[in-house]
Amino acid sequence: MYKERAIAIIQAALYSDPMMDEVIMVKEILARMPLQYSTLLVSVAAGVPMQLYRNFVSYKVLTHIKDAAELFITEIEKVYASTE
Repeated sequence: MYKERAIAIIQAALYSDPMMDEVIMVKEILARMPLQYSTLLVSVAAGVPMQLYRNFVSYKVLTHIKDAAELFITEIEKVYASTE
């Protein structure tokens, strides 16, 4: 569930106006995440085949995506749940 939601949000941000507040928020959240996770999420959202990650990074790519997506969605929910 988190994976599909995170990928959809990032895909929308990739193809939207870079000056939109929501896109800037997505960029800031990805910048705060560990580099491995943010790179993986952006690459998957952009359509990079999973087999590349399996061959060159880790065969546990789906586990990494799940963890990254969970962290991303948690951060998104913190922003929208804040009372500031």
